[in-house]
Amino acid sequence: MKIHALVLTLAISPFAFGADADSGRELYEETEFEKEINGEMMSDATCSSCHVPNDFTKADRKAENYRGVHWWVNACNQAMNTAWFPEEVDDVTAYLNREFYKFPEE
Repeated sequence: MKIHALVLTLAISPFAFGADADSGRELYEETEFEKEINGEMMSDATCSSCHVPNDFTKADRKAENYRGVHWWVNACNQAMNTAWFPEEVDDVTAYLNREFYKFPEE
């Protein structure tokens, strides 16, 4: 029984504690990584180098709920090798949701 409780706690932990959207904004705007953009290698790319606000508000956006936003933020974290901790992924998710998506937190 204790193992089940632990597994459940770990499974929902990204959403169990209040994420800090303000910290997420800083991470979103200030984390730099290397990325090729328009054929040019940039060592100071940020999330907004690829994403513009319209990406988050258009009708055919990819995330359909809060967990979807979290999934995409984590996918970018891994693809861009930003090395964010899980709590930082939660923070960026909270920021994007607060500013653009407006999904209820799950």
